Amino acid sequence: MTDINLFNTPEIKDSKDDTYNKLKGKIHISFSEYSKYEECSYRHLLENYLGIREQPQTIHLIFGNSIHKAIECGIKEHLNLKDRISVFKSEFNRNMTEFLSGTEEFKEVKDFTNQGINILKILEIEKISSKYDIVSVEEPLYEPIAELTDGGFYFKGFIDLILKYKGEERYLIIDWKTSTQEWILKYKLQDEIFLSQTRFYKYFYGQKFNIKPENIDCKYVVLNRLLDKKEPKKGFGKIQTVEVESNLNEINESVAKLKTAVENIHKNKEFPKAKLNNREDSCKFCPYKYDSDTCNSDTNQHKEMLKKYTPKKTTLVI
Repeated sequence: MTDINLFNTPEIKDSKDDTYNKLKGKIHISFSEYSKYEECSYRHLLENYLGIREQPQTIHLIFGNSIHKAIECGIKEHLNLKDRISVFKSEFNRNMTEFLSGTEEFKEVKDFTNQGINILKILEIEKISSKYDIVSVEEPLYEPIAELTDGGFYFKGFIDLILKYKGEERYLIIDWKTSTQEWILKYKLQDEIFLSQTRFYKYFYGQKFNIKPENIDCKYVVLNRLLDKKEPKKGFGKIQTVEVESNLNEINESVAKLKTAVENIHKNKEFPKAKLNNREDSCKFCPYKYDSDTCNSDTNQHKEMLKKYTPKKTTLVI
């Protein structure tokens, strides 16, 4: 990735503003909650509605968060490669020790560490380009979701990186994604839930700063650990840049689905809570797949859960 160069601006906007205080107590929905609800409303029931389970820590989750932390600190603080690697290693080892010490996944720490170091080396974020200015790192979005009857619901998100094309009123949203190996795009780009993330970012970032969505581009920068997960000996992975285009109709359709989801969750007491929503592939990676007490073949299990547990307070505090 040679065209995205990040240290060409004298000052980077601090995203940690007073938005938190302004929106305390407001009901909100993030892309991660939305995608969970759309993929399997039963898992959403357990983790978000009843609050009886939390997303389990995994080495992949910890790795992704650690790489994000290293990149974020590297851009904000103008850290050199050595220091970015140090941030990654410290964050990764600390969280692996705290959450997964003694597990089978902990045995993979050395391999994941080396793969993370390689990602930071080949990303080369310190290169200077004349094409972009940095606008914001970890840009917070707490934007009202329009046209709801009570007007009290918000979209919550953080955009990894906002760039502005030199000499143009055009912006580029970058979202870092860690992955085991390169994405197979024919599947990704047919997944409406996946595509909705960049659509939300375009819509709500544009809403926040009065920028037309058609003047905002979006790219995923996929940071791959391996060339081939089935044959790790083939070596480290490469950087994959994925441009995602969407027109206004597609953006508006995705935002309409978001409105329906947040209204269902917080206003419709009969919102779908049964297992899955015609996305059986989600079961492959579900942490409850082998936990029969939490999720089994009983299609009415959600009703028993609702009898057994009281929903947590639905006004989510930031």
